[in-house]
Amino acid sequence: MKINTKLSKKILFTAMIFIVVGLVPSVQAQGTLFSRNLSVGSTGEDVQRLQQFLNTHNFPVASSGAGSLGHETLFFGSRTNAALRLFQQHFAKDILLPIGLHYATGNFFNSTRNFVNKLLLSALQMQAPSSQVPNPTSIPNPSARPVSPPQKTSQLPSQNSSTQIGGYAIGGTIKGLKGSVILGNMAETLTVQAGETTFRFPTKIAKGKNYSLRIVQNPNNQNCYVGPESSGTVGDKDILNLQVACSSTAFYPFAAGGGSGDSSPAPTPAPTPLPPPPPPTTYTIGGILSGLSGSVVLQNNGADNLVLNADGPFTFNGSLLPGVSYNVTVLTQPAGQTCTVTNGAGIMGGTDVTNVDVSCAANTTTLAVSVPDLALSVNDTALNAALTGTPRVFTITNVGADPAINVTYSPSPALPTGTTIAPASCGTIVPAASCALTITPGSTPSAAAGDTNPTPITLSISGTNTNTLTPTVNVLTYSSVYQGGYLYSVDDTTLNTTSIGGKVVTLTDQAQPYISTGPQATSIIWSSNGAGFSPLDTSNDIIPFIDDGSTPTYATAQSSFNSTYINSGTFPFPPPSSFSACNGTVDGACNSANVITLYNTYVTNYGTTFTLAPGPTPLSNYAAGLCTATINGHSDWYLPAVCEMDAVSGSLTCPLGTQSMAGNLPALIGYPGAATPSTSCSPGAGSDCLAGFYWSSTEYSGLPQNDSWSEGFTSTGSSALILPKNFSFGVRCSRALSP
Repeated sequence: MKINTKLSKKILFTAMIFIVVGLVPSVQAQGTLFSRNLSVGSTGEDVQRLQQFLNTHNFPVASSGAGSLGHETLFFGSRTNAALRLFQQHFAKDILLPIGLHYATGNFFNSTRNFVNKLLLSALQMQAPSSQVPNPTSIPNPSARPVSPPQKTSQLPSQNSSTQIGGYAIGGTIKGLKGSVILGNMAETLTVQAGETTFRFPTKIAKGKNYSLRIVQNPNNQNCYVGPESSGTVGDKDILNLQVACSSTAFYPFAAGGGSGDSSPAPTPAPTPLPPPPPPTTYTIGGILSGLSGSVVLQNNGADNLVLNADGPFTFNGSLLPGVSYNVTVLTQPAGQTCTVTNGAGIMGGTDVTNVDVSCAANTTTLAVSVPDLALSVNDTALNAALTGTPRVFTITNVGADPAINVTYSPSPALPTGTTIAPASCGTIVPAASCALTITPGSTPSAAAGDTNPTPITLSISGTNTNTLTPTVNVLTYSSVYQGGYLYSVDDTTLNTTSIGGKVVTLTDQAQPYISTGPQATSIIWSSNGAGFSPLDTSNDIIPFIDDGSTPTYATAQSSFNSTYINSGTFPFPPPSSFSACNGTVDGACNSANVITLYNTYVTNYGTTFTLAPGPTPLSNYAAGLCTATINGHSDWYLPAVCEMDAVSGSLTCPLGTQSMAGNLPALIGYPGAATPSTSCSPGAGSDCLAGFYWSSTEYSGLPQNDSWSEGFTSTGSSALILPKNFSFGVRCSRALSP
């Protein structure tokens, strides 16, 4: 079709008049024309005026916060750049094409600045009398709004008067809508569905506040436009005559005229304008979905719902203008899964967005294990009937709210030969359910006997959507190092959901033993009067219930005490409740506690004044006191009873089946006559051999005040001996295993 050039120029001039008429209020607010180039990073009052210009003419810098209408800033940032690009695209024929550009830059350089200044000047020239046309370098900035003619008011306020509570409604009509459009008024947005012909924003605006209608997001395959009078200031009534029209074509559907409320006098009618240039091309938002096992609902900018049921590419139905923000979120998560959006937010450029990543995974849940550590006995009854190898159980429980999927385990290092775990995996564990892993030991320990730095087996347990559990497994035999000492006694009759019971002896001596050359530097007496630990400092006292007959009685011990100390009336023997009834030959923990009770209560001064004084007697002065120290991380050690040290020599009749150091730690027993007895057995790194005489916590029933049982460890044949308490012997402490 041939275009009439003269007619086009005439229509363009008419359109320019129409455009600048709508800019008059803003021009008055600007004060001066723009005089310098601006771009991202620029600052100043002219940046703020540029944002005001864009905000009041349907090219908003921001919908809320910094840069939005009424909140313009002095900084030229990415949002100002985006709004200016939209302005340049709308007026590309006047701004971009004359300088050979076919795309918007968002820079406020000569072509854009000159065009804006021309609009500002034209607007003022249309308002002012010819004799008052302003100087091009300075435009007046009146401080007052135009005064409307006085109007009569009724005696009573009407429903739309300024007394209305909550402000005034903002709304209007919409034509031709075939999809879903998002409208904006200042910081508020409103979604209008296909077929609706009216709209009203939920929030009412107070008198004197600004309103500005804009298109936030166009419907799919349509362009919507606001009418020529779409912004202003709220007066004394609802503003319900705003106009929106939508079309599948790019032509501006409004002629000049119309009203926007009572914010100011109606503008001077303008000639019918030339339709503005087509709006910028809109672009779609999409990406890739992965890991989905159900159905997920996505949204963009809180709308444009998209239901997806399978992995693969996706694209939202709606499209956005360049410079408009997008934000992809998950509206409805799939059952049992959580979908996470990556690269989901940004500013639209000049191409479709295709890199939004939505990754779905099963919801995480939490596993718990019944015990953090499980100690088992080897199955070796040929070595000792106590080593029965009872199978023991870890219980794995799902304590979360979602199923634990594909729960498996992996031991590291590998299980010892003969040890097995069943079942092979736990599969899916539903909430509150459990999986029992049964460990059945063989005859091989998890670490070699005597290894002083053993590595426990770590059982790594996890599912595809769970935490990882790392309980440990120890398969033990005699001389295995566990919980701070060498294992010499095993109780495999404990509950199979817990570890074995048993006893260990410390890796090293707490006091050096009496060897073939006599006592050593740290050898110690059995009991002390408080002055020291040499033989002259011995306190000969009877302790109730700790001799080899589980005697003497409390009365016997009390009587001896009263006849020995001259001030026992002032310092009486501790009451019966202070002492426990012990099995003196096998219960070293009970024996030691009774010994410490007496010497913590008093300093006896035995052999000097025989005058009691308040305790405690220093723990470092007597054998049982040394075992109260924290050794290898444990503080529940005790001086062992005689049968815990030796139940095999026949020197004393011990209960049948008693497990002892002499019987079960043959590799640890050295020779007291060697040049270095403590290493004469080739012990593990950092440990001492049992070589020489050591104190037990058991008194001799034939003379409990003066004598106690001791053990002479030697590789040529150990034996238990009765010796006076003032001898200086060694101390090797024992403890029971913790559950």
